[in-house]
Amino acid sequence: MVTPNNVNPVEILIIERNPKNLELLIEAFKYSELSYNISFAGNAEQALKMIFQTNEFKKSGKPDLIISDIITYHNEVRKKILDIIIKREAIKCIPTVILSSLNEIETIEIQNCPNLLLYKPKTLEENKKVVHSIEKFWLSLNKK
Repeated sequence: MVTPNNVNPVEILIIERNPKNLELLIEAFKYSELSYNISFAGNAEQALKMIFQTNEFKKSGKPDLIISDIITYHNEVRKKILDIIIKREAIKCIPTVILSSLNEIETIEIQNCPNLLLYKPKTLEENKKVVHSIEKFWLSLNKK
């Protein structure tokens, strides 16, 4: 958690199955100027519970931003998550960042879902660039 200057932190939910990818992304966020709290879900069921604050996540904060590689999930699971994010009024206002590889981006079928679509980084330096893009995206959404 990073919270400089008593600013309310951005509640970020990362949906990621690969622990190494998650570790690199979290490490890259340490270089961000955003004030943030990161929660992560390793599977679709857990992510949906966190988004809707059900079961063991009733008292957790609702995410302000979702970052996901849900493209790599099985088609039916991916479609379910995207349908929920797109169609549910309660959460469709949550900005969504999709991380994906080039081949997946070329064949992507979710034009209406992500607010930001970025290439999935593989190294810490690439992750820092992605986090910087996310940071600029978030700040642009919250300009007064």
